[in-house]
Amino acid sequence: MDAHLQAILTRPLQWKLIKPQCDAVIKLATALRLGTADSKSILRRFTRQNVQHPAYRARAELGNAVKAAFLWDDLRQQSVRREMHGSLQVIESWNSASGFILYGKGGELTSHRVNDQRSRLLVLHLLQVSLMDGPENAAWPGRVTAAAVSGS
Repeated sequence: MDAHLQAILTRPLQWKLIKPQCDAVIKLATALRLGTADSKSILRRFTRQNVQHPAYRARAELGNAVKAAFLWDDLRQQSVRREMHGSLQVIESWNSASGFILYGKGGELTSHRVNDQRSRLLVLHLLQVSLMDGPENAAWPGRVTAAAVSGS
């Protein structure tokens, strides 16, 4: 077996955990989707007294099955690999720019106040968009000249 596959295939999926809890997992997913329950309260209920609830374990194993199916498609289809690689490159570039723009304390949000965090992220987003949509873009003609951008 290929060394790359061996690294992700640590054990077989445990379908016996999923099947008996299928109804409970569907009910929980529906409650989350409809907004009748929030994820925080569900997780708190499942992890009470450090005992993993069978439905929680089933949901985790189902997540492993979905991940395995996705990885199988990724390994099998070159077009999916290329799309993922391209998307990851865009995300890494975006994160690198964010780290450069977002100054102070290593780019971390230091305030615990939600409004301060929201304001700082909105300003960051505005700066990112303005950097991406520079003066060479058709939306800028007549507003910002190349001389103004270069500082001359």
